[in-house]
This record gives sequence, structure tokens and C-alpha cells, in this order.
Amino acid sequence: MPGQLVLASASPRRKELLEKVGFSVKAMSVPIEESPRPEEG
Repeated sequence: MPGQLVLASASPRRKELLEKVGFSVKAMSVPIEESPRPEEG
């Protein structure tokens, strides 16, 4: 049975999908730069 979940993402679509399957979701965005580095291609 789904329960409460903290989503470390600001994606409204991810939150919506998790709520559709029964989770109570608290979305929190994290202020971290996630862009690829030049050496990562």
C-alpha cells in the first residue's frame, strides 16, 4: 500500500504520476547544478 513520499524533484509530472498511484507526495527541489560537465560529453 503506497504511503507518504518526499520527492527530491520539482517535476510536476513526476508528482502527478506518484499521486495517481496513491502516494501522498511532498515535492522539494534541491538547489544543485545538474548540468553535464564538458568532460561528460
